[in-house]
Amino acid sequence: MKLNSHFLGKLRPRRVPLRLILVIPFVLETFAAVGLVGWLSFENGRKAVDEVASQLRSEITSPLLGGAGVGGRGVGGVSVSASGTKCGHLYK
Repeated sequence: MKLNSHFLGKLRPRRVPLRLILVIPFVLETFAAVGLVGWLSFENGRKAVDEVASQLRSEITSPLLGGAGVGGRGVGGVSVSASGTKCGHLYK
């Protein structure tokens, strides 16, 4: 009989404070909300930066490629032929 009462005393569930039961879910929910908002903000910012970089790349390259080969002109409408210039000997 003493042996059974000894084991039952050790198997008795521990009492968890009510304060802990009420606080832990709110803390976990707060961390989850902050983490989710932070992740969404980071992803949205990354997409915005990628979009702006793509627009900038297209704005920079379109004038450079648009004027090539039109009327013997090269990059940006500037003639790259050396004939008729004083520095023609540098391009030969």
